[in-house]
Amino acid sequence: MLDGLPLELKRKLLKKQREIIEECLRKQKNKEFKRKPKEIVLSVLDKKAKEVFAEAEKQYPGVIDYITEVLAKYIIEKSVKSIDAYELYNLLLALGLEVRLPLKIKFVRHGKEFSVEEYVKDEE
Repeated sequence: MLDGLPLELKRKLLKKQREIIEECLRKQKNKEFKRKPKEIVLSVLDKKAKEVFAEAEKQYPGVIDYITEVLAKYIIEKSVKSIDAYELYNLLLALGLEVRLPLKIKFVRHGKEFSVEEYVKDEE
């Protein structure tokens, strides 16, 4: 296509072509998300999954942004309706992110909840 053209003209045409492609990519990226990716992901997460997502954000702030964008694209393309905590946790594990969740142990006696300290005090 560009075989018979002078070298300088070829350069100008290739430069213009690259500019057009970059502009198209920018427009496509702007169209892709009408809402923020985080809003899209949070809209399909259940209550416990939101807690897992929040802990993942605290522990892996740089990585979770990229995962959120990719997950938002997947949600839009595949029209995912909901993601529970177990699915989200396993997805993060598969990606190599071991999210440490807070552990709370409570004892129930006569319909009342007790923490470990309170339970041990009552036993003594």
